Amino acid sequence: CTTESNQSLFQELNVARWIWMALSLITFVACTIFMAAILCSKSARQQGYNLYLLFLAFPDAVANLFIVIRNAITISNTTKVDIFMPFPTCF
Repeated sequence: CTTESNQSLFQELNVARWIWMALSLITFVACTIFMAAILCSKSARQQGYNLYLLFLAFPDAVANLFIVIRNAITISNTTKVDIFMPFPTCF
């Protein structure tokens, strides 16, 4: 059976997921702006070190995008459970 302590634990995990999703979204946007700035500047593209930074930033941006998507799906699934099953249930 779910108890009060389990409900508060799930609420804390939900808050942690929201914070993690927000920080990952900020990091994704920052990486995207950084990569776009390098790609849009011809003089920046000509320097090898900037291309090196570009290839280092790309996996971080993709990983943070997947983290945002995964946490959004998890939060939406836990929200559905809370809406459709508002009473404690036993499994």
